Amino acid sequence: MSARRAGGLLGGATRAFAARAAGTGLAFCVGLAVTRTLGPAGAGVYFLAVTMTSIASVVGRLGLDHLLVRRVAAALEQGDHGRLQAASRFGPALALFGSGAMALALFAAAPAIEARVFRLEGLASALRCAAFAVAPLSLVALRGELLRGLARTGASQLVQFALPAAGTLCFLAAAFPAFGRTPAAAAGAYAASAAVAALLAGLLWRRATPWLAGVAPKGGARELARSALPFLGVSVLALLLSWISTLALALRGDDADVGVFSVAYRTATLSSFFLIAVNSAAAPRFAALAARRDLLSLARAARRATLLTTACALPVVAAAWIFPSEIMALFGPGFAAGGRALAILAAGQLVNVATGPVGELLLMSGHEGALRRGLLASTALSIVLHAALVPRGGLEGAALANAITLAALNLGALVLVRRNLAIDVLPLPRFLVQRHPEV
Repeated sequence: MSARRAGGLLGGATRAFAARAAGTGLAFCVGLAVTRTLGPAGAGVYFLAVTMTSIASVVGRLGLDHLLVRRVAAALEQGDHGRLQAASRFGPALALFGSGAMALALFAAAPAIEARVFRLEGLASALRCAAFAVAPLSLVALRGELLRGLARTGASQLVQFALPAAGTLCFLAAAFPAFGRTPAAAAGAYAASAAVAALLAGLLWRRATPWLAGVAPKGGARELARSALPFLGVSVLALLLSWISTLALALRGDDADVGVFSVAYRTATLSSFFLIAVNSAAAPRFAALAARRDLLSLARAARRATLLTTACALPVVAAAWIFPSEIMALFGPGFAAGGRALAILAAGQLVNVATGPVGELLLMSGHEGALRRGLLASTALSIVLHAALVPRGGLEGAALANAITLAALNLGALVLVRRNLAIDVLPLPRFLVQRHPEV
């Protein structure tokens, strides 16, 4: 990789890291506000409502997320502004339609979900409030992905993480005094924040692309939707893998365990936000290099990203291993019990970071089918592990099932990258690396 390209990746990663760090800090404050106000049981209801809202939003986006990054990056590389305009115009419109339908379904089904599925008091009202966030969340996500495709990684992370977290924190300060200290009030604040973030994301996109004004779209909504469908399975399976543990604990009917685990999981994933930040900067570059079949530069960019994220994540993982109970106790009485779960989850996140941007490499290079099959196998493994470990181990059982599944998924994806792209992602010494003739 040339010095200029390396500097571009590092600069993009730095901007993404700064925006992501701000979002993570604000999200941490949101977590503290919710857990200290609602306690483990109330926080569990809130986090479950947010989980189901996230799932509805992912389904409503129809798999457009990763497609838009790849398409915008490729169109920009080729100077095809008509194709870029089609992605920016029809992508959010399709997602708004799909997400609106999912929001209506979630709102209508909320009482049945509380009474017949999870049996957690207050869940129906929290779900109905959170359902108003489904469509705005989809718009925020897609505007962020469009900006990422333009290599505006700082703006992308700002839109997707910092703005929603900042808004939620502000609205929580107003919602609790006005509507009471309930999960429904917190869910309403979350929905209001998503709506404001969606408006700001639209303004940021228009400001970033004044040169698109007057450009006719090349391609229609139907073609975009058809191209996005292969990505839908990837998006849904990836989200389910993140939330199977929470759902498994919720099915036991213990809202306190749901709250403690949700906090432990969010804390453990702090180590992976380095990977997310670097991925945000690297994904458009991966798409452009894969389109040119420049495997040499693709391999070097991937190894650089892996080395950078692993080095940054190690201190966070070490802290989670050394002071797990102390970290969890920061969230209030009753949360220190999740210390062991935090340590276990951190181990899984370390494998996630150490294997590098394997998922992004597969998605940006047109191998989403291989990743989808890997996610499907991992989902099946996760269900089996949770069914075996959660009834016996509770919090620690869910954490162990989650960590094993995450490690298996990423190690499998590492093999898929080697098989499909013939490149090595791990920054190993040269004599340990089996090199492809082009790499």
